[in-house]
Order: sequence, then C-alpha cells, then structure tokens
Amino acid sequence: IIDGGIFNAASISARSFEADSIGVHIGSGATTPQIVNNGAIFATVNTETTHSAYGVRIDAGANVASVTNNGLIQSDVRGFDGDVIGFQDLSGTVTTFLNTSRINTGYTDDDPDDNILSGNGRAIALDLSHSASNVTLTQTDTIDNARIAGDVLFGVGNDTFNLLSGEVLGNVEFGT
Repeated sequence: IIDGGIFNAASISARSFEADSIGVHIGSGATTPQIVNNGAIFATVNTETTHSAYGVRIDAGANVASVTNNGLIQSDVRGFDGDVIGFQDLSGTVTTFLNTSRINTGYTDDDPDDNILSGNGRAIALDLSHSASNVTLTQTDTIDNARIAGDVLFGVGNDTFNLLSGEVLGNVEFGT
C-alpha cells in the first residue's frame, strides 16, 4: 500500500532491446489511490519482433483509482511489430483519468531503406478496456495544448470521454 499515491516530478525512462520496456510498473497486489505525473515517463524498445513499450502499466490484481497526467507519457517502438502503449490498466480499477498535457505513442522506422512502412503493432495511448466500472476520461488545459496521440480503448462500463480542449490523434473505442 502506498498511502497518498505516487507522484513524479522528474524523468522516468526505460529502454530495452528485444524485450518489453515499462516506464512505471504497478504490480499485482499493489494499492495506491492515485498516480500523478508532472514530469516525463518514457518507454522505448528496439525490436524486430513483437516486443512492446509501455509508459505506465498497472497489472491485474493491483488497485489504482485515479490518474492525473500534467506532464508527458511517451512510448516508442523502433521497428513496427511491437505494440506501443502509453498507459495500460489491466486491473480495471482506474475510474478517473485526467490529461492536461501529452500522451504520445509512435513508431520509428529502424531501416528506412527496406520499404517496410508498417507492421503488426498498434499505437494505443490509453488502454482502459479491462474496466467494467464507469471510467471518466477528461482532457482539458488552459491553452488548448493537450494531446493524445494513439488509440483510446474503453471497457464495458458506462464510460465518459470529456474532450474539453486539445485533440486526439487516433481512434476512440467504447467497449460493448
């Protein structure tokens, strides 16, 4: 149990070669009321196979109710077959997510001369698809600079997406 929550005001970075990369990992059995990111969280993987990069990952069996991103969450795969996931909640316990800044996911071509421009991987900015609760995602800021680059996935609950400023560069999928 982490009373009060997790607060990041600096830089957290994870890099890997031919292995998954996770910037912040909340494991099964961990409990904290909130995650607040005012800094930067990076995850980068260099792969020719299906390894993935996760900025923040909450495992099944963990418990985190609220997330606030006032900084940067960024995931990048060099290559095209791994998934790029900015934030993933496998626990289904996150019910409130506030984004006032940037969540970026993307791919870097590892060989511009091979004419391969895409692969099997997917760019997912927010994966909230494991929740059966009612999730509220709000994006807002005072200068209209907030951005989500990648898909947004919701679960089967009565979810709400309040896009009050900025933009989403990706698909938004509500569960069925």
